Amino acid sequence: PISPPKRFVDMYDPAQFPFLGVRKVYGFVSALDESIGRIVDEVKAREGMWQNSLLVFSADNGGPLETMTNFPMRGGKFSDWEGGVRAAAFVSGGLLPASVHGSALSGYVMLADWWVTFALLAGLEPVDEKAARSGLPPVDGLDMWPMLSGRNLTSPRTVLPLSQHTLTVGPIKVITGRQDYNTWSPRRNWPPDYQCEDRNASHREECTPGCLFDVQADPNERHDLARQNASLLKETLERLRQVQSTVWHNCDPPSHCATADPVACCKAAQRDYGDTYGPYLDLDPSA
Repeated sequence: PISPPKRFVDMYDPAQFPFLGVRKVYGFVSALDESIGRIVDEVKAREGMWQNSLLVFSADNGGPLETMTNFPMRGGKFSDWEGGVRAAAFVSGGLLPASVHGSALSGYVMLADWWVTFALLAGLEPVDEKAARSGLPPVDGLDMWPMLSGRNLTSPRTVLPLSQHTLTVGPIKVITGRQDYNTWSPRRNWPPDYQCEDRNASHREECTPGCLFDVQADPNERHDLARQNASLLKETLERLRQVQSTVWHNCDPPSHCATADPVACCKAAQRDYGDTYGPYLDLDPSA
């Protein structure tokens, strides 16, 4: 839950922001800003450390519609609409060449790419040997440093798997199945329905056999191209099926599924991961 210290929530005037959930979100961001600032100050205080550092700030999804607005995009967290999957991000640090300071980039990056980028910058091969020995597929990440450092202006990622239902290939995005949070939140006076139980989840869209959008020309997903581009829909659906065949998660097979017991999770963290939350993956079916 979003629970920042009260002093950060109190930074925002209830008269201007009457909904407590919004003040909590804003307070949470302010708390995060202060925390990151303190870490950066500590790094800069150590000789030569900031000059050899790359700071990446990236959210993992769009804002939940209970407390946030993703204006002007469609949907929010828990959906595959752009409002649910696009996220703010920036990079900083002395490792970045001065020539790219203050610039903006347009290109796909997904969270799996950061691990590969960090590993290569640290001089390590981005390979999980233990996972490979267990028969798991390789990591999907790509190296983003050439784009971030200005050596080229394009991202190496052109295919963006968003879920088992949704895939973006270049500018074209295909969505299948039912999508919740099918709404466009306004710029202001949000959330208008905070007293409703479903928080916009009841606004659903059935994308059968698929919805098709050009998310570069139409990032707000207002124009479904599926009917007028049947051949393109067929092509992207086939590409989605190909990607689906390569996906693995920790319930394949179900006997290996992660435990939902929080006590067991804590014990696994202490026993197996050095007091760090881990994947809770049991590769031994007899265990």
